[in-house]
Amino acid sequence: MKSYWINEIKKSIPELPRTISKRFQKDYDLSSYEAENLITDVIISNFFENTVKVCNNPKQVCNWILRNVLAFLNDNKIKIEESKINAEKFAELIKAISDGVINTKVAQDIFLELAQT
Repeated sequence: MKSYWINEIKKSIPELPRTISKRFQKDYDLSSYEAENLITDVIISNFFENTVKVCNNPKQVCNWILRNVLAFLNDNKIKIEESKINAEKFAELIKAISDGVINTKVAQDIFLELAQT
């Protein structure tokens, strides 16, 4: 009975940032720098994971979030939840880049269009 109760409490406790960072490093082969930057905002870390679930390219998703998404959000002084960016469309963009359908320059233009409409 006691172990059941303890397990139920453990399930209800959200994952701690340090644990998320270590999991990102292990599961997605990210550096500690990349993982730490992704977990500074829980919505960004959820966005990362939701995008990776769709396109299965964690390194490229991470690079795009850290370089393009965060820059866009900072430039426009908004949070990701206030933007038009969603994980499914972002994953499609990453897949198009990975599959060689579009190059990085075209992807940046498409990203700005996705983020603003």
